[in-house]
Amino acid sequence: HTYKEMLMMMNSGWIRGTYIAMTWNKLYHHSVFSEIRFPVGKLHEDVATSYKLFYSAEKIGSFLKPMYFYRQVPTSIMGQPYSLKRLDVLEHARDAVAFFKKRGEYDIYGVVLCNLIFRLKISSIQVRKHIADSENILADLKREMREKVSELREHRTVGILYKGAAYMAVYMPR
Repeated sequence: HTYKEMLMMMNSGWIRGTYIAMTWNKLYHHSVFSEIRFPVGKLHEDVATSYKLFYSAEKIGSFLKPMYFYRQVPTSIMGQPYSLKRLDVLEHARDAVAFFKKRGEYDIYGVVLCNLIFRLKISSIQVRKHIADSENILADLKREMREKVSELREHRTVGILYKGAAYMAVYMPR
């Protein structure tokens, strides 16, 4: 695959119900880590690095056959109770949007922007469900979702499927 194909698959997974942003299920040449590092002290560090790893790769191979077994343990991020630390994923998604916009990769930028909108919606649902006295946080998330939808409205290379899904995520009730 090309880096664009992998990035498009990675960032459109939320529409198809598949996610390939995880770094645990891939093999990498050591040279890609010469300048790319996992952020220290952040949750969802794979979201912060996978797009950079794909972007820097000369070529990307994939197999249809599952070759890894992932074991979920109670001490993993997903096994822990929800906390505001999980909002680190939004910082990583914002960074990805800026990364592709800065490089003029507008087709990927649009899909990454949709991904951010979806992550904002999911985060707002989780905050509402698990965090007490969260009105200010929820208002900030809602404001950012609307801003990003306005930004998406101006984007010309994003298809109607992506735009429609993003609009529904923001404007439909929980």
